[in-house]
Amino acid sequence: MASSFLERLFGGGAPETVVHKLPPMANYPTKEDAAFARQNGAFYGTGMESFANGQVANVLSLDKQTPVSAVGQSIPALTAPQNANAMDMTAAPAMPNSGMFADTYARAGLASRRSALAALGLDPRRFALDGMTKEGSTNVAGAYSAKNDAGFAVPGDTPDGASTLVHESIHRGLQRLR
Repeated sequence: MASSFLERLFGGGAPETVVHKLPPMANYPTKEDAAFARQNGAFYGTGMESFANGQVANVLSLDKQTPVSAVGQSIPALTAPQNANAMDMTAAPAMPNSGMFADTYARAGLASRRSALAALGLDPRRFALDGMTKEGSTNVAGAYSAKNDAGFAVPGDTPDGASTLVHESIHRGLQRLR
């Protein structure tokens, strides 16, 4: 009865709203996607900008200056906030994985835009990247500690390796919701 009253009062129902849904992401963002995003300022003004542009990286280091491999480290050591050290990538020591850092951050930033949980949890200052361990050479490629609100990831060029940071960010996003 209320709808007929409203229809008489306003002369019919509201026009049908059309919703265009974004299709699911078919592939994890590529290096080319990251380069395109950087070129067009996609990270400008965000907390990801200096990380995605390759200026700085949060590197796994036990002494705040020397990058270390995750291999042989305990999970508590890998997720200790004091072992995630921001390094100026123009002056950082040589690391086998350092060439992947900017793309890892940029690709994670792009992917997190498709997942509210990943976006909520993605903070490059909270995750150390392993500059020394080759992708696929360890069975633990990332971890997150809710107790420390910190984690680590082994970056990689493949979609699996590159998406580890987003995976761990989802854990952090869930924790932040809790």
